[in-house]
Amino acid sequence: MREDLSAKVVIWGPAKAGKTTVLKFIASRVRSDHRGELSSYPAGSDTTVLYDQLTIQLGDVKGIRTEFQLYTVPGNPSFLATQKRLLLDVAGVIFVADSDRNRVAENSDSIRDLLAILREYGKDITLFPFVFLYNKQDLPTALSIDRLNHDLNRFGAPSLETVATEGRNILQGLTLVSRAVIKTHQRLLATRAKVTGPQKIAPPSPTERPVEMNQLAVSPIPPAHRDDPFGFPREESTQVKQVAPTTPIDEEVTRIGMSPSLQRQNPTSPGAATSNPTHDLQLTQCGTPTIVGPTSIAVPVTFLSKQSNAVFNTTITITIDPLKPDRSQLNP
Repeated sequence: MREDLSAKVVIWGPAKAGKTTVLKFIASRVRSDHRGELSSYPAGSDTTVLYDQLTIQLGDVKGIRTEFQLYTVPGNPSFLATQKRLLLDVAGVIFVADSDRNRVAENSDSIRDLLAILREYGKDITLFPFVFLYNKQDLPTALSIDRLNHDLNRFGAPSLETVATEGRNILQGLTLVSRAVIKTHQRLLATRAKVTGPQKIAPPSPTERPVEMNQLAVSPIPPAHRDDPFGFPREESTQVKQVAPTTPIDEEVTRIGMSPSLQRQNPTSPGAATSNPTHDLQLTQCGTPTIVGPTSIAVPVTFLSKQSNAVFNTTITITIDPLKPDRSQLNP
């Protein structure tokens, strides 16, 4: 069976934060034979307000034919219907914030609206592929990345300082979110395999040569930098800011960090409890189950550590055995 991944990544942010500039730079750095045309479409009856779309083909990534559909979203909240439509079935988000200190309110309103729609669609933001690009860092009125993370990034997503007009850190942001999307898809395939058994993935046809990732970018890629999905060269000065601390309760909680929705204390911080938090966890909340296989569901859950008051989010996968009647209770 042939596995394909066509993932939608939405570039979100307030109006005039630089979303279209980000997408145009990405289009300029990907070889023309591995991308579609950068297209613009009216967001509604007002044909002067547009959203943009770009398709990038990665070729085969570990036996999976992979492409990304990149969309910018109109930043004006009056286009809510278009925003919600573009977020339907989204696989990852790049949030482009305006670093200008005079646009704090617009950034806050934009992230609030985004998270509300993602919650409406049943997305767990602590598990969702997400990256912040703090754009216009070249302005004299730009806020620091620490201040922007404090204001916007309550769930520990990776963040980068960017200048879209120069292309600074734009490709690095795309690489971060694309890696996360691919890993999420691989986990989904692994979950399905546990339920239905492993399935052999068909190799590419003889006429379809797998794309070498280091051949995708316009510029030649040094061998040391060829582990990115897009094969883009890294900027050695790039600093990816990770905000939320993590606690090694288990592999999943370590990966996703702590819940941003409740006040919490990091158990590894000075003065906090150092005992194993798994001994005193209390289940405080169960989310809406999602079907992930013919006999399997995934349930987002929240745990509270009674010793440290730390809150942890994770997802429990439940496999339901086929129901069989108890024949001993049947009448002869």
